[in-house]
Amino acid sequence: MLVTYLLSLGLALVPGAAPAEASAAQPQARTLMMVQPLYPGQEAVAQRAEQSINAMMPPEAKAGQLIGHEALATWLEGRRLPTGCLLDKRECREPLGTWMQELGLESVVLVKGGQDGSGFRFRAVRVRKTGQRLEGDATDAHFEKALTGALVKVYSLAATVEIVSTPPGATLFLDGVRMGTTPVSTQVLPGEHTFRFELASYQSAEVSQVVGALARVKLEQVLREAQARLVISAPTPEHTRILVDGQERGFGDVDLLLPPGRHVLRLEGEGHEPYEKELTLAPGDRFTLEKDLTPLPEPEELDPESEEETPSVETGNASAEGR
Repeated sequence: MLVTYLLSLGLALVPGAAPAEASAAQPQARTLMMVQPLYPGQEAVAQRAEQSINAMMPPEAKAGQLIGHEALATWLEGRRLPTGCLLDKRECREPLGTWMQELGLESVVLVKGGQDGSGFRFRAVRVRKTGQRLEGDATDAHFEKALTGALVKVYSLAATVEIVSTPPGATLFLDGVRMGTTPVSTQVLPGEHTFRFELASYQSAEVSQVVGALARVKLEQVLREAQARLVISAPTPEHTRILVDGQERGFGDVDLLLPPGRHVLRLEGEGHEPYEKELTLAPGDRFTLEKDLTPLPEPEELDPESEEETPSVETGNASAEGR
């Protein structure tokens, strides 16, 4: 079926084609990708698939590919199809391989796609000029996943991704799967992927990136030191003022994230002695303090009963009268 389709397609694109003439300079070997609807009336799905295949291929990869009818027609301009054995009734030995070789094609991929009750469905077949044949199919509710799932079974679309972190040694999770510690070099299928970095004493980081087919991508992630946590409860007196490094951060209760390093904590409350403490926090530390401030002493008051009486002085006259 594929042989008939390709030969009839080539003849339709180049009417009146004559047998190919021998050429010393052979064209660069390429892969031809054609898309057809899997079900009648679903030409729009096939058109969308052709556009998606074009979009997923990086510019450097497209140099070795012909995608769709228009690309094939352009490629065939000025070339003569190798149809000699078909037209003059000579024996054709491996006609598809001969046809592909003389047109500079290394392989041909035919994709058929459509949509049914289970979602999007794609079938792909690849034939090399050597005669090797590969087939694959995939069904998925997501268009791109179904298309990619079928293609990767017959054609390598994997991208190479090099992942590094500063500092190195972070545990890397790719789409939730642990991949080792950075730096990591791996291959992924085209599409969106999530990269998560975890390293002790540093904040976790997560990055999503769309990776194209056959692309070579370098992903670099700078990790930040993990913050320290400060939890303060100062119930007495009410509305105790809480300051960190001289800045007011709240009243009574606070829960703060601070950069690692030296900090000065101070509690102030009306009528109470202030409290001050110097802290040195490491990345990821948690410092918790519950502190009641000490009331200031009341001012001293004199006790009336304890006051000394002023002694009376008797004069000489008074004493004389008393005698």
